[in-house]
Amino acid sequence: MKKKDSKEINEQEEIKKLEKRLKELEEQAKVLDIKLMFLDKMIEIADEKYNIDIKNQYKESQHSEKKKK
Repeated sequence: MKKKDSKEINEQEEIKKLEKRLKELEEQAKVLDIKLMFLDKMIEIADEKYNIDIKNQYKESQHSEKKKK
C-alpha cells in the first residue's frame, strides 16, 4: 500500500511540474504574440508613412537566396 501511495505522490508531483511548465509556456506565448503584434504594426507604419514594403522585400530576398543555392 505504501508503494502505491508513493507512486501516487510521484504522479501528483509530476502533474504539478507539468502544470507549472504549461503556465510558463503560456506566458512565453503571450509575450511572443505581443512582439508579433508590435512588429506587424511597425511594418504597417513603414508601408503607410514611408512607402517601404518590408514583407515584399523580405520575400524577394528569400527568393534570391534560393536562386543562389
